[in-house]
Amino acid sequence: MTEKATAVVVNWRRPRNIPRIVESLLAQPFVAEVIVWDNSGDLPHPRPQDNRVRVIPSKNVKLWGRFLAIKEAKHPWIVTQDDDYIVHNWAELWETARANPGVITGNMHLNERGGGLIPCGDGWDIMLGWGSVFRKELPERPLRRYLDRYGVDDVLRRDADRYFAVALGRRHVALQARVESLPGVSGSMALHLEPRQNRRTKEARERGALAIDVWFFKIPKTATSSIHVKLVAAGKHRQTHPQDKTRQGNVVELPSGRLVHYYDHLTPQMIVERSIATRPELESAQTFTVVRHPCDWVASIWHAWRERLPSDIRRGLLRPGDYRNSDTQVPLALPQERWLLWPDGAGTCRRVLRFERLQEDWAELASRLGIVGPLPRENKSERPHWRDCLTLQEQQVVMARERYVVETYGYTLEDDR
Repeated sequence: MTEKATAVVVNWRRPRNIPRIVESLLAQPFVAEVIVWDNSGDLPHPRPQDNRVRVIPSKNVKLWGRFLAIKEAKHPWIVTQDDDYIVHNWAELWETARANPGVITGNMHLNERGGGLIPCGDGWDIMLGWGSVFRKELPERPLRRYLDRYGVDDVLRRDADRYFAVALGRRHVALQARVESLPGVSGSMALHLEPRQNRRTKEARERGALAIDVWFFKIPKTATSSIHVKLVAAGKHRQTHPQDKTRQGNVVELPSGRLVHYYDHLTPQMIVERSIATRPELESAQTFTVVRHPCDWVASIWHAWRERLPSDIRRGLLRPGDYRNSDTQVPLALPQERWLLWPDGAGTCRRVLRFERLQEDWAELASRLGIVGPLPRENKSERPHWRDCLTLQEQQVVMARERYVVETYGYTLEDDR
């Protein structure tokens, strides 16, 4: 059975536009319900005999009403538009959205110089009022976080759209708007003409960017202890799932309110398989990891674990299959690409830091997170250079096994540590 959509329209003192908008929406074969959120509180029902149309009277909660109406929707897809336009490309919006269910598909003014999506920190803004389509569940998590932190305030009432779009942390799909203006589009009732609206919009976008979670995928022996120490010093740390050793992890709340999640040595796929987070949640987060020269990485693992693992550790680390310590279950020799790629080959990380220039790479990321100062040096090692730990044949085996990292990041056997 084909999924249907609930269309949501917010009315504010434009009652004459509503009947035509409702007729336009019901003409779309995928729209099975229309909810009109009436901020005026006295809107006559546009189709009193049609049970597909509901009018919900309210005090004026501005754009927050759009999301209150979404909670009442009966269908898994949401269609939105303002009360001062007729949208003429609903079919294109619908088909595009069905192909991109994890993001918002919306109309924007596009031109030869670009236009469209607006980058905001690690997220993207897109308009909902000129016609948009998205899954009903998309607003739930970001709006719940907003309400927990700020409650229903003036920023949310005026610019819930902006916050929601940015807080998803995803690059949305913008189509060329094909809309027809209706009476009142530029009169005194237009929200964008209200005093301080630009400031509220800026604040909503900033709060949306701060709501995007950060996930640090910890590859063993890539300065993870240094990053852990720095994060804990920068914010409030707590352990997650403390009673479940297979799911124990860490969350740090930074002073900005942004959350950083990390789990010791678990690949992204392991995080999904253990029901810690879903793949869409990880894909919408700001994700980062650290890669290291494969030979240096293997030599570091060997040096750190040689007293605890069997005497054939070298051969174990260099075998094509996984090598796990039966006591700790740490994946000592999973290829680094397991942290960098999903099983289907898609990339997992927005940022990949290089161990060989870690302080420089960290500084750029830290500035975006509001963290000051360089990384401390932890777990100092006095081991020999990797060329003295691995034979040439072993080096070649490591480089072949780590081919993805070698080809992607340009590592060679001539590199220094």
